[in-house]
Amino acid sequence: MKTIIIGFSRPKKINLFSRAIMWADKTAYSHVYVKWKWNSIERDIIYQASKLAVNFESDVTFNSHAVVVEEYEVTLSDECHKTVMQFCMDNSNKPYGIKEILGFAWVKLCAKMGKKVRNPFPTNGNSYVCSKIGMEILQVAKIVDVNLDSDDIDPLDLNNIIQEAGLKRLTPAEGPQ
Repeated sequence: MKTIIIGFSRPKKINLFSRAIMWADKTAYSHVYVKWKWNSIERDIIYQASKLAVNFESDVTFNSHAVVVEEYEVTLSDECHKTVMQFCMDNSNKPYGIKEILGFAWVKLCAKMGKKVRNPFPTNGNSYVCSKIGMEILQVAKIVDVNLDSDDIDPLDLNNIIQEAGLKRLTPAEGPQ
């Protein structure tokens, strides 16, 4: 058995983009990442959609610019872990879904007016945002329903899905800051 972590964070220096996400969702986080231990180099690896692409970075670099808010443990069989790692490698360096973020804003605006709409800019795996990459990893791992559309999942939605799935929380939730 192997373990990965699905985490929620915010930047140490809050920017307008992060502030807008936290305001819209009323959360203390604006970002989703996936983390695992790479034993041979004795480092935790962060896998995420940020900085205009799907990328990897060490926890040392990540922790220099991010504040971890919540983390959840995902236990995988060795075969499932291999499949998740293959997914991560096969999707690394795909572009960040900028239009998809604009679609989230549209969805949130419509929700405030009582209308439920889908993201008008689905990427269908051609690009990613942080919550989509986290969701698809949980789908590959068969932790959550593969029929849920990852194009419609923002960080708050993913957090709710994780809690419904009963994943073990490793860090306590923080209140809004």
